[in-house]
Amino acid sequence: TYIPGTSQPGTFLYVLASGAPCPNDTAFVTVNEQPALDPGLNDSALVCGSGIAFNLIDSLGGAPDVSGTWSDPANNPHGGVFDPAVDPEGLYTYTVAGGTACEAVSTLYVSVLDPFVDAGADQAICIGDTAQLNGTGTGNVVWTPGLTLSDSLITDPLAYPTSTTTYTLTLIDVLGCVNSDQLVLTVNALPNADAGADVAICNGDDTPIGGSPTGPAGSIFSWSNAGSLDNGTAANPVAAPTITTTYVVTVNDVNSCSSSDSVTVTVNP
Repeated sequence: TYIPGTSQPGTFLYVLASGAPCPNDTAFVTVNEQPALDPGLNDSALVCGSGIAFNLIDSLGGAPDVSGTWSDPANNPHGGVFDPAVDPEGLYTYTVAGGTACEAVSTLYVSVLDPFVDAGADQAICIGDTAQLNGTGTGNVVWTPGLTLSDSLITDPLAYPTSTTTYTLTLIDVLGCVNSDQLVLTVNALPNADAGADVAICNGDDTPIGGSPTGPAGSIFSWSNAGSLDNGTAANPVAAPTITTTYVVTVNDVNSCSSSDSVTVTVNP
C-alpha cells in the first residue's frame, strides 16, 4: 500500500505468483508525487451593494494557488471577479486541481449590504401648494434636486415644485454603503373657472350665469350668494337677484385643485 505524503516515491515491482510450471508475472509501477495545490482558507467578505468589483481570491485566507476555478452559490461556473451590482451574495467555492485525485476546495461567503432607504409614496399637489416628504433611513441623507425643498439634508423636507418632479433620496450609512430611492411629486394645474360675462337684468327678471363651460368636466361647483340662485352647486344656475349682486363660483376639479371667478348681475329698476 502506498500512502501519499508518508511513503517514499519511486519504482515498485509487482509480482503475480503463478503455479509451476508457469513463471511468475511481474510489472513495474513508478509513483511520482506532486505537491498539493493550496486552495487557501475559508473566509467571508462584506461588500456594499454600491461598491466596486473585486477579486474573490484576494478575500480568501492563507496563500491560495492562483490556478483554481470559482463557482457561484448555485454551483455554476463563475469568474474570479465579484461585482456587487450584478452578482448575488452567498457561498462561492474555489477549487484547485479540479477533477483529479488532488482536488481541494475552499469557500468564501460574500455578504452584500444595501442600507435601507425609502423616499416615501408618490404624491400629487396643486400648483402653488407645498407637499411634506416623508423619507426614512438611518445615515446621512441628501435629496436631489434640492432647489425646491426646504432642506435637502433631512428625511422629511417640504417640497414646493412648480412642475412634476422626481425626487431621489440618497443615503450613506456608517459603513459608507450607499443606497437610494425615488418618488414622483405630480404638480397639477388649477382648473379654469369661468363665471361668465357680467349681465344686466330688470328687476323681477332672472338670468343664467356661468361659463361655457364653467369648469372642467367632473368638477364640483359652489356659488356664493346662493340664496338668489335656483341651484348653488350647478355649473350654470339661474340667478334672480332683487339688487345688483356679485356671484363667486369656486371650481374643485377631479385632482382636488380649485380656482374661482366672479360675475356681476346688475339689477335695473
